[in-house]
Amino acid sequence: MSFLTLERVGKRYGHVAALEDVSFTTAAGGRTAIVGPSGSGKTTLLRIISGFEAPDAGGLVALDGKILAGPRVFAPAHRRDIGFVSQDGALFPHLTVADNIGFGLGRDIVGRSERIAQLMKQVELDAAMRDRRPHELSGGQQQRVALARALARKPKLMLLDEPFSALDTGLRDAMRRLVANALRAAGVTTILVTHDQSEALSFADQLVVLRAGRVAQAGAPRDLYLKPADPDTARFLGEAIIAPAEIEGGWATCFLGRAPADASCSGARLVMLRPEQIALTRNPPADAGAARAVVTEVEYGGGVSIMSLLIVRQMRIEGAGEKPPPVVQIKALSNDLPAVGETVGVSINGSAHIFSAP
Repeated sequence: MSFLTLERVGKRYGHVAALEDVSFTTAAGGRTAIVGPSGSGKTTLLRIISGFEAPDAGGLVALDGKILAGPRVFAPAHRRDIGFVSQDGALFPHLTVADNIGFGLGRDIVGRSERIAQLMKQVELDAAMRDRRPHELSGGQQQRVALARALARKPKLMLLDEPFSALDTGLRDAMRRLVANALRAAGVTTILVTHDQSEALSFADQLVVLRAGRVAQAGAPRDLYLKPADPDTARFLGEAIIAPAEIEGGWATCFLGRAPADASCSGARLVMLRPEQIALTRNPPADAGAARAVVTEVEYGGGVSIMSLLIVRQMRIEGAGEKPPPVVQIKALSNDLPAVGETVGVSINGSAHIFSAP
């Protein structure tokens, strides 16, 4: 059963359509990430869910069976049981950590101090920080306070608006895991808006991709990454190699080699491969029939590096015609990288994803 439901949500500002016919649902306790390029409508959608904006006529927003926005219905933000954590945390600078966390709790609530202590523990804030002010905290600590404050009133839904973007890379990863664990433990359904595709893929159990105010694709992150609906979605979610291919007998042949593919398709099609699917063979035999490439650049990246390959021998594709040798980028483990100028054999691991006729 769906917990949050959006149906035909649209929003226009004069002649500009920020959102058009947006519909999706989330499950209770689930984590949904909304991603899309700048101007795709992410912020507008979050404001509509939170109650800071109303959808245009015909749109519906419902939470836990209660209509929040729809025909002749509009619940204001403070009556929606929704928590909100923004990019900067929006803490009150003159209040202590404890007072920020307890801001939404009445002063006369029994066990208020114990509830604040419990929330601090839940987001892994040391009890010694209780009397500090926001300027005495790191960026990550401020975000933990903001999360604890949002959790204090036990919301039904948590909205996270780019909450990790101002943090350093290592801290961002740690905070993402901490926040996910805290929300999971609290059983709070969560929506994350982010511009970071890898963050969305790792955080969420449902991914919604917006493009030009519409839902381009929605589903499990793994499904969208491996089986995007179109080349634009494929490229948005990560590096992608898009190539013409010949499909026959459950195999796709493209300029890089052969890979399993949907057996129900045949003929000329457009396929996608992810860079990590490309495997290299050192010192390939001179008479091997596989594709061959020369390493033109190596970008060291720690555990995984990026290599640029000039394809000097392609697999032949019927009807594709002759094409200039393409340059592709792939990802490979850094422990045994070929040198720049080295010739390597090229093959494909895993399946090719088929789009449509080119």
